[in-house]
Amino acid sequence: MADPVDVFGPGWQHASGLAQHACSGRRVGPAELLDIYDSHLGVLNIRHEVNGLNGLNQRHFAPYVLGRPVVTDSQPDVTRCFEPGREMRMLVYRHVEELNEIYARLQRNPDLACRVGVAGRRRVLAQQTYAHRLDTIAALAGIKDQHMER
Repeated sequence: MADPVDVFGPGWQHASGLAQHACSGRRVGPAELLDIYDSHLGVLNIRHEVNGLNGLNQRHFAPYVLGRPVVTDSQPDVTRCFEPGREMRMLVYRHVEELNEIYARLQRNPDLACRVGVAGRRRVLAQQTYAHRLDTIAALAGIKDQHMER
C-alpha cells in the first residue's frame, strides 16, 4: 500500500475508499494553503466543474509558484496551459491505475517532482499570471492601451 496522502476540502471526510488517508473536511485559508503546498512533494488537483472551465482552477497554478508539481486528471485545458511532456512530465492521469503509477514514481524520485515543479513555475510566471489573463481579455475585447501597467 502507498503512503497516505493529506486530503483537504469539504466533503472529503465522507468519501469512500480513503480510510488510509488523512482527510480533512474543512476549508483551508490562503496562508495555510501555501504552507500545505510548500510542505508536500506534490499536489493532486481533482477536477471540480464548479471551480473551473474545462477543469483548470487556481489549484492548478498556485502550487507551481512554489515549485510543487500538480498531478491532475486529463482535462481539456491542460495542454493549452502546460506541456505534459515537459512541465508536467506525464503527471496527467486518465484512470486510477495511472494515478497510482504517478504517485509511486514521485515517491521513488523526488528529484523528478522538483524538476517538474521548477519547469511548471517558469511556465506559470511566464504565461499564466493574472496580468497575462487581463492582457488576453483586453486583446480579445480590442483594447490596445500602450499605457497598461502590470
